[in-house]
Amino acid sequence: VQPGVQYWYTVAAVDHGELMSKNPAAMRYSDSALQAVELATPTKGDTSTSSPTFEWKDVTNALGYVVVIQTQKFGGEVWRSGFVNKTKLSYGGPALTSGKSYYWYVFAHSIKPATPKDDGNSVSDVWSFTVQ
Repeated sequence: VQPGVQYWYTVAAVDHGELMSKNPAAMRYSDSALQAVELATPTKGDTSTSSPTFEWKDVTNALGYVVVIQTQKFGGEVWRSGFVNKTKLSYGGPALTSGKSYYWYVFAHSIKPATPKDDGNSVSDVWSFTVQ
């Protein structure tokens, strides 16, 4: 899979009896891979206010982004932004605790997701920051 290339696929449901849904060719979709999102601020291991502003570099062909904040590198989600079409976003979740470290990353989407919980076409590295 190469970033920027349009890929087509079909979806067919197959049950335990190996019966396939009717006309899977009618359910044809396309999408493209995107370059990984590059985070900018807060930088890895940085200190931040309790209302941080997150910034990242624009990804070619991305329609928008979703920012995720967690209490652990791989879990403990605190906040997930809505879909935004900009590369800078102020935190809008519950109060962050002073002296505590948090982790953040950004999904890039080539189409608007049905819900913010949908994973994007690409994702950034996970960076941490500590609230002052």
